[in-house]
Amino acid sequence: MFAKYHYLNTKLHKAAKSFAMTIDNELCGFISYLPFPHPIAKNLWRGHRLVVKPDYQGIGLGHYLSCWLGNHLKSIGKILISTTSNPAIIQSRKKDSRWVTTRYGRVNDALRGAVQSKINSRSRLTASFKYVG
Repeated sequence: MFAKYHYLNTKLHKAAKSFAMTIDNELCGFISYLPFPHPIAKNLWRGHRLVVKPDYQGIGLGHYLSCWLGNHLKSIGKILISTTSNPAIIQSRKKDSRWVTTRYGRVNDALRGAVQSKINSRSRLTASFKYVG
């Protein structure tokens, strides 16, 4: 239902957990997340998809959804991390004390690693955040 509104690919990872947002019983937003295995940090989960339908964009629903998910995960002992290239989401999170910026800018070759694909962030300004509540 939201695939055509997302700028990356239309496939969700099979391990993704998802939530939908409705207003007056109409689907308007969608968010999903994945486990993020890490050798040191435990209980990390990463944002996988965040989509708000065009008729509902510009009123802060994407930020609301990501904060809701961060709070939900925090309440069960998990930590949400998220990377985005959406300028509105970047600015919203930078202004919100519930989010800590962990990286801002273009991904360099060392972070990009050997795997290259059509959907990497090579040409986009991205920012990474951690939800601290």
